[in-house]
Amino acid sequence: MKLLKQICKAALVAGFMAAGSASVSAEPYKLLNPPQPVDVKGKVEVIEFFWYGCPHCYKLEPELNAWLAKLPKDVEFRRIPAIWNPRMEAHARLFHSLEALGAADKLHGKVFDATQKENVETHDKDAAAEWVAKQGIDKAKFTAAYSSFGIENQVRRDKQSMTQYKISGVPTFVVGGKYQTSEADAGGAQPLFQTLDKLIDGERKALAPAKPTRK
Repeated sequence: MKLLKQICKAALVAGFMAAGSASVSAEPYKLLNPPQPVDVKGKVEVIEFFWYGCPHCYKLEPELNAWLAKLPKDVEFRRIPAIWNPRMEAHARLFHSLEALGAADKLHGKVFDATQKENVETHDKDAAAEWVAKQGIDKAKFTAAYSSFGIENQVRRDKQSMTQYKISGVPTFVVGGKYQTSEADAGGAQPLFQTLDKLIDGERKALAPAKPTRK
C-alpha cells in the first residue's frame, strides 16, 4: 500500500508539473506538436489516458460517465492506460485482457472499485485472475489473454502513445490528436468537460466538408 501511495504521488506530481507549464497560457489546453493521427476517420476522437491506481482518475469516473452518456454519435471515445512502471503495465494488461474478452466496458468501473476501495491487488496477475473469475469471466481465458502476444503488442503501443502524446500526468484527455487537456489545465472537473465540448465542436467544424463557393 505504501508503494501504491508513492506511485500515486509521483503521478500526481507529474500532473501538477504539467499544469504548471500550462498555466503560462490563457488556454485550458495545450496544442500537441506534432499532431497525432486518429484511429477513426470522419469522427472526432477523444482519448483518456488513465490508471486504475490513480485516485484522481477514480474520483473523475462518475462525472466522466455522465458526460459519456450524452456524447454525440460523431465522437469516438477510447481509453489508453498510462504506463510509467511495472505496476502500471500490469494494470494495462488487465485492461486490455478485459477488452479482448469483451468485458472492459462492463468491468471498468468495478476494477476501479476493487483497486481503490476494496484493496484488491489488481496489479498482481494471480489476484487479478481470481477477481475476474468472481465477476463471471473464465479464468483460463483471462490468464491466456493476459500473457498473449496480442496484449504484449497493446502494451507496446500504450508506451509509444505515452511518448507520442507527451503524457506527464493522469487523467489526461486528447481531442482530435491535436489538443491535450486535464482537470489541472482546465481548472476543475466541470471546466474540463466544458473544454472538451468546445474542442470537440471545433474539431467537428474542421472535419465538415467545405461548402462550394458560388461564382
